[in-house]
Amino acid sequence: MKAYRALVPSYPLATKRDDGAVYHSFVVGRILFVVTDTSSERVHSDGTTLGEEQLEWLLGKIRSVASRSNEYAAMVWVT
Repeated sequence: MKAYRALVPSYPLATKRDDGAVYHSFVVGRILFVVTDTSSERVHSDGTTLGEEQLEWLLGKIRSVASRSNEYAAMVWVT
């Protein structure tokens, strides 16, 4: 996580925790791109790959697109 934050250019990350997963979103035109991290928060015991915080964030993005369908033409999920 430290290496990504220090070396990889990206849009502002959704979490401000230094040890948190690397996920963010950005808009190009009317397309919302949602980028998630499916490895750093993986919990094998319950099958979760996003972790609770990131999953809630992703579901919020999906709800946002559904409630503002005239603002976004589509959502692209990148993992």
